[in-house]
Amino acid sequence: MRVLKPYQIASIAVVCVVIFILLLLGNPVYTKVGLGNEFMWLETDKRINEDFIYLHRGDSVVLYFIPWEMKLNYGGEERRVFGYDSNESWFNGGDSKRIEVSRNEMVITYFNKSKDPSAISILFRLEGDILKYKIRAEVLKPEELHGIVYGYRFKGLGYREIITPSDEVIKNEGQQSFTFTRLQIPEVTKDFQLMVSDDIMLNISGEFESIWNSLKWQVSHFYTDVDGSISIRVQDRGELKTPEKGLYLITDERLSENIVHLYEGGEEILYFRPEEMGLNYRGEEKVVFEYDNPEAYFNKSDSKRVEVSGNEMVITYFNKSKDPSAISILFRLEGDGIKYDIVPEVAWPIYLEGVYYGYNFGGLGYREITTPTGNVINATGNATHTDILIGSKTWNDYQSMISDERILNFSGDFTKTWNSLKWQVSHLYSEGEGGVYINVQDLEKGDVPKDEEQDI
Repeated sequence: MRVLKPYQIASIAVVCVVIFILLLLGNPVYTKVGLGNEFMWLETDKRINEDFIYLHRGDSVVLYFIPWEMKLNYGGEERRVFGYDSNESWFNGGDSKRIEVSRNEMVITYFNKSKDPSAISILFRLEGDILKYKIRAEVLKPEELHGIVYGYRFKGLGYREIITPSDEVIKNEGQQSFTFTRLQIPEVTKDFQLMVSDDIMLNISGEFESIWNSLKWQVSHFYTDVDGSISIRVQDRGELKTPEKGLYLITDERLSENIVHLYEGGEEILYFRPEEMGLNYRGEEKVVFEYDNPEAYFNKSDSKRVEVSGNEMVITYFNKSKDPSAISILFRLEGDGIKYDIVPEVAWPIYLEGVYYGYNFGGLGYREITTPTGNVINATGNATHTDILIGSKTWNDYQSMISDERILNFSGDFTKTWNSLKWQVSHLYSEGEGGVYINVQDLEKGDVPKDEEQDI
């Protein structure tokens, strides 16, 4: 038997795809619509009640799209593009649908001239082994179009793991959902996510702001601005090496979402909440921020911004009509740990009497706390422990948290520590500047620091 050469195999594949498409277009009863090249092909249906769009590579489906998993943020509302029986999506079974195929592009449009948006088009374009994916809307007020969500599903397609732009490896098992955001340190510069199976790998790239990966629903959503788009490269898996994750910190820019999470190698090791941070100013001690608390320095009536640069994150709550007019929470990755500070903007600095730095450890497996006075506390139960560190210095300048895997050492110029086992929270009080440094050590590599010689 004569062995075909690679260019002959490629030519036969192209001819087959062309014949397939001609058959689809030439049969008035057949409702399927296709678009393909030698690397992959798309298949969907003209009927409005059939909205799945399948991406094939050879005989296998490698991904599929439905407009229910695509969203448009317009006029202050984020809605799904299409749901046949839905009154909440922009379009439904009462509207119209058309499909246009030209050369290497397929455009699927849902439309109704009496609506605003009057039409939303989903564009797919094949460029070699890359699928370009874009959503375009026809609206009356373009200035009110604020964002687009590009979604796809991967249920039953054999993907074993997802690797986010921050190199977080998500095993495709369980019911959890994971959100990737660029509001993290170290600052993320990668603009792609990988979907990995035993045979192939998808590289999904674009200028997205965040990604939501749901294992329960087997779906991924990519959040972009109105001009954003997504590119999907389909390739053989090959050898894949994932960099080992170190320390990283993640937060959310929404005012109602105020938790800051500290991770090491994909495992959460600590979290911070501004209602566990306080400021003593002009004789009053209040928490930095609490959404529904009118007694906090800042609450839901105020503003928040998050800034990330390199290894530093600054979260600021502010209102120019208040005093303090702003309080910033600074985190900076340094060496084997993280620097944590609170910096207020006040009208009368002379009346700034102190700060307390709080952190939460509930559900994170810590079994023991060693306070600056050497007091060893079992980190379970409901007791509260307070150590006063004023007068002759007969204590250390650190507190330690110990689990089965690691030791965290919190160092700073403290005047008091308050550890609540009931609430699984610690407050470290200080009268001066300098903040707190949190050193992270593996248990097998680090020991609880031994008492150094003290001046008595």
